[in-house]
Amino acid sequence: MPNFKKLSKTYEKDALVALEQFVRIASTYDPNSKKAGQPYGAKVKEALDFVAKLGTDFGFKVDTCNGYCTEISVGESGPLVGVYGHSDVVPATGTWTNPPFSATLKDGRLWGRGTADDKGPLIAAFYALKLLKDNGLIKGYRVKLVSGGDEERGSSCLKYYFDEHHGEEPTYGFTPDADYPLIYAEKGIRNYQATRILDLSPIIAMNGGVVSNAVCDSLTVTLKEDKKFESYLKENKINCDFSPMEGLTIVRFKGIAAHEKLGKTYHIVNCDDSYTRTYSDFTEYFGHTKKGYFVAYRDSIAAAIENAATDVGLKVPEDIEVLSLVGTKYANIVRPSLTSMQIDMSEVGKRAMYMLIDLINRDLVEKSYKFDAHLVARNSTSEK
Repeated sequence: MPNFKKLSKTYEKDALVALEQFVRIASTYDPNSKKAGQPYGAKVKEALDFVAKLGTDFGFKVDTCNGYCTEISVGESGPLVGVYGHSDVVPATGTWTNPPFSATLKDGRLWGRGTADDKGPLIAAFYALKLLKDNGLIKGYRVKLVSGGDEERGSSCLKYYFDEHHGEEPTYGFTPDADYPLIYAEKGIRNYQATRILDLSPIIAMNGGVVSNAVCDSLTVTLKEDKKFESYLKENKINCDFSPMEGLTIVRFKGIAAHEKLGKTYHIVNCDDSYTRTYSDFTEYFGHTKKGYFVAYRDSIAAAIENAATDVGLKVPEDIEVLSLVGTKYANIVRPSLTSMQIDMSEVGKRAMYMLIDLINRDLVEKSYKFDAHLVARNSTSEK
């Protein structure tokens, strides 16, 4: 068996340089620069061409698929292994410590939009394929590495690749676009748009978010002029700003990472849905920060935080307190047990399925559903 760790070391520097160049391409969907051969805009096309050039430079067969995807292939015969990633990224909204397309190398990590989703994994897959090719380790198989240009909006790129470009169905396949080492299935996503005229007086309009698969970092609310409301926001130090306009109050509420309340600093944990990555990040974080109250959006992330704290010698809840917003059976299994908001998730799933069926049948009743949630105080917080 070849020593793949040793073999891969020789590609590490080249892969990092390639990734830095790749991340610097702001490959978000741009309808204003769409044209024949670049259906997702100029920057996505530039990113797909970058992948194509890598393939050409290193002796792979390359197919640019009319600008929808880039296919890199190797091997003459045998079962087909398909590797499916993407070159497009979601828009870089909000405030960044490092510019999103700067590919800043800092503290042993490369920072930038797409480093994790999905340019980093795609470059890793490409150089893994190059390693196999260079060392004569692809025998009896064919491999096609396909980088799509529209994964973030629903993967119309792959639909084109298989349905219209007649890309070959693989015998085996995987996508380097999830948590390491393996995720073999996803629950799926349903995107739909509902339109209705609502009377939310005195609110006239609300607008927030850029894409459906990213949490918005700000919300703009327009309402009839209300000096009392403006004074309330200012007095309570709500993180927002105002745009003057006669007869109107226009407020942009901004997302924040922490706020002061009841004498404690609450840190809202916004991170990848990965126990391993969260544990690693917080092990480093707790090396220099010894106090805090952390709110995580699910149990596995909360458990990663408290495990990182205890493993570096901190005490929970004396030093670090952790709250999970979505409690599951794991809240009571981990040690210390997690304080969490308990919701009947089976009821949530049931209600969502009823709504989806009604939507498909065009019988959806336009109303919202309120689910009861209650705080269950356990051992990860000091207040019971």
